[in-house]
Amino acid sequence: MKKTLLMFSVFLAVVCCTLVFAANSKGRWMSVAVTPSLTFSDEEVPNYGVSIGTVDAQLYSESGLSFSYFSNADYVAQISEGTYMGFELDYEWEYDKESGEEYKVDYIALVAINSSDDAVTIPDSIKVGDNVYPVSRINGYASLRNGFNSNIKTLTIPSTVNYVYMNSNFDLYLDAIYMLGTAPKVSGHFQVSKIYVCDRTDLASYTNNDGFSYSTILPYGWDFEWITVNVEKNGEFAETYLTQNDYDWGAAQYVKVVGNINDIDLSAIKNLTTLMKLDLSETAISSLPDQFMYNRSSLVEVKLPSTLKSIGNSAFYGCSALQSFDLNGITTIGSNVFYGCHSLSYINLSGVQSIGSSAFRKCSKLNNIDLSTVVYIGSYAFSDCFSLESINLTSAVTIGYLPNESEYYQVGYSFENCTSLKEVTFGNNLYNIYSSSFRNTAIENITLPGSLTSIADEVFKNCKNLLSVEIPSSITSIGSNAFLGCSSLSTVSMETGLSVIGSSAFDGCTSLEEVIIPPTVKFIGSGAFDNSGIKTFKCYAVVPPTVESSFIGSNMDMSRTYLYVPPFSKDFYRNTEYWSNFYLMRSIDDRIDYILVDRPLTINLEEEDNAVVANNPTIDLQYGGTYRDQNYNTQYYIGQLTATGEGTLSAGQLTVSGQLSRRSRNSYQYMPTLINYADKMRADNVTHNLTFYNYNGSGEWHFISLPYDVKVSDIIPSANTYWVIRRYDSSARAAGETASTWVNLTNDDTLEAGKGYIVSAYSDGYDSNGYSINPTLSFTSGNSLTKNNLFRPTDIIVPLTEYAAEFAHNRSWNLIGNPYPCYFDMHYLNEEFTAPITVWNGSSYVAYSPVDDDLVLSPYEAFFVQCPLDVTEMTFKEAGRMHSNEGKTLYKVASRSREVISAEDRNVFNFVLTGENYEDRARIVFNSDAKLEYEIGRDASKFFAGSNDNAQIYVNADVTYSINERPVNDGIATIGIRSAKETVYTLALNGKFSDEWNVILTDNESGITVDLTKESYQFTSAATENSSRFTVKFILANNGQTGIDSIIADFGEDSYVTVTAINGVVVYNGRLSDINIPTSGLYLISNGKETRKAILK
Repeated sequence: MKKTLLMFSVFLAVVCCTLVFAANSKGRWMSVAVTPSLTFSDEEVPNYGVSIGTVDAQLYSESGLSFSYFSNADYVAQISEGTYMGFELDYEWEYDKESGEEYKVDYIALVAINSSDDAVTIPDSIKVGDNVYPVSRINGYASLRNGFNSNIKTLTIPSTVNYVYMNSNFDLYLDAIYMLGTAPKVSGHFQVSKIYVCDRTDLASYTNNDGFSYSTILPYGWDFEWITVNVEKNGEFAETYLTQNDYDWGAAQYVKVVGNINDIDLSAIKNLTTLMKLDLSETAISSLPDQFMYNRSSLVEVKLPSTLKSIGNSAFYGCSALQSFDLNGITTIGSNVFYGCHSLSYINLSGVQSIGSSAFRKCSKLNNIDLSTVVYIGSYAFSDCFSLESINLTSAVTIGYLPNESEYYQVGYSFENCTSLKEVTFGNNLYNIYSSSFRNTAIENITLPGSLTSIADEVFKNCKNLLSVEIPSSITSIGSNAFLGCSSLSTVSMETGLSVIGSSAFDGCTSLEEVIIPPTVKFIGSGAFDNSGIKTFKCYAVVPPTVESSFIGSNMDMSRTYLYVPPFSKDFYRNTEYWSNFYLMRSIDDRIDYILVDRPLTINLEEEDNAVVANNPTIDLQYGGTYRDQNYNTQYYIGQLTATGEGTLSAGQLTVSGQLSRRSRNSYQYMPTLINYADKMRADNVTHNLTFYNYNGSGEWHFISLPYDVKVSDIIPSANTYWVIRRYDSSARAAGETASTWVNLTNDDTLEAGKGYIVSAYSDGYDSNGYSINPTLSFTSGNSLTKNNLFRPTDIIVPLTEYAAEFAHNRSWNLIGNPYPCYFDMHYLNEEFTAPITVWNGSSYVAYSPVDDDLVLSPYEAFFVQCPLDVTEMTFKEAGRMHSNEGKTLYKVASRSREVISAEDRNVFNFVLTGENYEDRARIVFNSDAKLEYEIGRDASKFFAGSNDNAQIYVNADVTYSINERPVNDGIATIGIRSAKETVYTLALNGKFSDEWNVILTDNESGITVDLTKESYQFTSAATENSSRFTVKFILANNGQTGIDSIIADFGEDSYVTVTAINGVVVYNGRLSDINIPTSGLYLISNGKETRKAILK
């Protein structure tokens, strides 16, 4: 039968009494005086800080009680309705100085506790039968530590306790301990943050006592006196205080400073070793220095003046007893200022604009704060503030990072582990929330503002109470693990504009059953929706978003999960890796408002699909994301749209965003393309956002042509962009005014569809990494009648204009463009059109022939062409359209054609000049039908680049040629160069010509002769123009005039001759008929009187 332990008597410490204890078999007892610390009326008696006197106890083994951790208890006593304590009867040996003998002294020690109360008081003594035993020890075994559960907040220790064994740190999670007597001896250190001394006379025993050094010593039931220090001059606080307080820095606990003080005085205040309260309200300081009251665990109160504007780093770091603070008027709080102020429950932050990193970290009781004026919140600023329940962040711009922090400093975590934080209000100024800023909080609903552009990694990770999230259209990316483990999340609203969903972003969202992916999403990270409850997955993206690996399905039943996609994209999804993991696929019946094309896409729109695109969706062609090709090289995804079908595809807005770069670097690869086969494709408005890539950091010239008219005043530049656009004055060229051919356009001008222009754009802006920003110009069609030229599915005829001129090489030059919004193979010009075209490669002009060259025109690329006589147009056939260069170089530079060509056929000789990262060329074509003088339709005059800082090469005849098509005639030509600086160049030969030809180059400046069919030639040129630098002689190997037989006939076979190679080396001396040379080629043969050239084999 369970026995009930009754409390027989409780001696409240209301009156003084002396207890005399009887001896028993275990040893001798000493008498102990129990002195009351406080006196209260019956109605006011608190449950801590007062003695409860003696309580009845009995043997634990006979009590019928069974508690955990009471194995060391000899006795048990019921202290209150909810508290039982276990006590151990033990002894120790003491030494009698008079007799010199040891004797045994018994004692009672508290060893166990079981309580449901928040405040627990240890009795002064226990009464067992007729014996009263004082409680003189606390033995902090593990059994005692384990009994102090989370509900116990305070412990009152009676004056009878003279020794505390702290092995298990049983007080670690208490808020406070109340001491009713002098300080007991302590084995180790108390860990509790606050220890209250209930009798003023006992205070000295706790001061500078190592056992209590980890805790703040505070008065209870009494108070310290204030000491006022009136400082008359700056810097005199120390002298004034010391002379006033007997030169003892530890004499004052409450100090009020009045008068004029400066940084020297503030530094001196740090010497107040026992300071508990500090009043600076009647000073005029404007700031507090770093580490002002660093680790002052006894500091409970601070009053500051209204003049204070900022508080330095770590000013009140570790002030664990600090309870409240008024910062009214302060605008800046440094880092770590209140770090570890565990008792701080209230602080007035009205007017504060910047809060440094870890400023309030581990302020576990902080729960009533106003953050409505705060603009910047540093990393870890409020992390581990377990009592914080709601915050107003309507003025915040950044959360988790301060503008003056190093970019390498760890950012984010501002409210991490605020486990009671349920409500957060964001404002429309918020620009960035850094990683993990709200991780492990109790937030229930999130509405993010439209000013925010991204959600960082792990921002809301493990917010297990989170029910709903509204993500506005301004947000382009959701970071990795952003909502991982949000097990209650059931509603997520993602708006059009979102581009990236990071890995594991919604992993573990087991309550999330439906997800709608907006059409702008390009990328979904691995495991983004793993371990979720998703049954319906709607993806409005027409092109399947790129995924790096499986993004959904782990620990999920995919046999019951439906994927909904646009009807004309189902096959695309079914055949795309990882999207094919969905077994169940359906068509979206809703109307599509946005079509993003950032990869190859064919839309085969049938008439029954018209309803899906009836809202005139926005179509956006872009380039951007990267992937690894089969050689593990990084490649860019390019939007390539092919439109087919009988349905109607009418766009409200069609935008093409691409990059223009130098043709000479073969980098015209970042431009989205459109090939349209559908008759019913159109747009209300067309815009091209063209970004100009400048290799040398300044504004380079780019040749562009748009398929629709654009007013110059409607061109919109990106921020910090300076630009100019020019047209070509063909009339001035025809008049021979070659220095006046480029004309700046003004806002009143219009870029005409199909015409060519040159644009230079430069930006002085920089991105977040310090790199120059490439400028962008936006060209918009508006309601131009030509806006739908972009969608022409047929052959396109481009008119050419004739400009009469005195000289043929100046006549009828047209600057026009590729009329298709895609690449175009020049072989698909109409067959009868053979006139060369001239393109700008970024550093020089190069002419190409439709007859001799494999040239691919880039989208929107402008070029020069001369209008032949009796020709008024050129036709671009739709069969020549391509989405890319399809393996071809943008212009072919073959070392030598492998075709078998005879000397009588059309022979093409390219003279290629190369320097540092530079190349230019001139061409000679032997054509028996051609003439020596300039012919439009065959020849191309040389366009010189005025700002070229390298060299340019040309054929110098009746005019300067880029392509000189001519008969063989005498087989001699002159090559000129124009060099902007002194450097070394290499001249080489390639093309399509017969093996019978030897091309002998003579450097007229050095006198060196080489056969370019055998080797290239390296030379140095000064910064000058030399129009006759080289002479080129074309020699046929079977030409009888230079054959050996002709020389034998003239010299005689027995003539003694010297044979010299064209590099000047003598290779033979002897009889002419016995000539033996090491290699075939062109040689000089001399008999001492005459010298002949001969081809020897």
